[in-house]
Amino acid sequence: MDAPQNYLNKIKTNGFTAISNSIYQQLIQRDFTKRQLSVLLMILRLSYGCQRSNAYIPKLISFELCGVGKTNITNVLNSLVKQKVLHWDKIESTFAINQNVQDWEIEVVSGWESEVFQHLLRLNLKKGSQNNNQFELLSNQNENCEIIEIITENNEHLSNQLLESPTKPYESKREDIPKESIKETNTEIAVYRATSYETVEREYCSLHGKRSLSGKDREVIEMFSLNGIPINFIIQRMRETYAKKIERGETVNSFAYYERPILDSWRTLNTTKATPTMREQPSRYQSRQERQNEMLLLAIREELDDTE
Repeated sequence: MDAPQNYLNKIKTNGFTAISNSIYQQLIQRDFTKRQLSVLLMILRLSYGCQRSNAYIPKLISFELCGVGKTNITNVLNSLVKQKVLHWDKIESTFAINQNVQDWEIEVVSGWESEVFQHLLRLNLKKGSQNNNQFELLSNQNENCEIIEIITENNEHLSNQLLESPTKPYESKREDIPKESIKETNTEIAVYRATSYETVEREYCSLHGKRSLSGKDREVIEMFSLNGIPINFIIQRMRETYAKKIERGETVNSFAYYERPILDSWRTLNTTKATPTMREQPSRYQSRQERQNEMLLLAIREELDDTE
């Protein structure tokens, strides 16, 4: 088996298709027919695989390449459009996967278990890190940036890997830590924060019709990252909060509406593991970083109130 560095070099040389993990996972867990899945894979190769947002296929007979003949292709395409998985522009002869996977109207396979799949992800990320020593193989910051550039195509991969083994701050008095190691660690953290922000911003834009986030919003998201709150957890709470407010006829005009629900849910989740004494006086058991983050959130909220 090729070493990780050789494999990554082959990817860059031979080309690769960068697919969002959210789409890839939906292809696994949704109950597509064999023909539907073959069509989607072909469209992905001709769109994302060619650095395009859609695939240009002027003749439907071309789908015979993936095993779907002319007598079936129209029905397959129409079914995918009806299920809101595919956008089909018949005039331009283009096909695009609907990136808003929450809109897909197709059943989940009977055996799907999210927790089991997440457990498998963690096992493989951890095993990959142990066997390959991926980050230890990087001899300098330039190589580190090249590897991370490829890994960031897979946002969830990097997020989960760093969350699985969170980076601890170095002690200021220690002198035996090479500067190169600190630079590489800082680069990894910076890429993780940028990736976190981009992932949350995409979800926010999807919910709110492409409204962009502000600099203050970015600070809040970074604070979430420092607290070790997973990206999937943040996005899930955003969706739940948004749905509840829509049901009540309320509007969500800024990311600030999500801050408290996310923090409260995260604390509730962690409080279930706390002792009765800790639940009675939680502030006494907060770490310095948690108290700083609490103060940061309060300051950001006050500043947002002043500007409104």
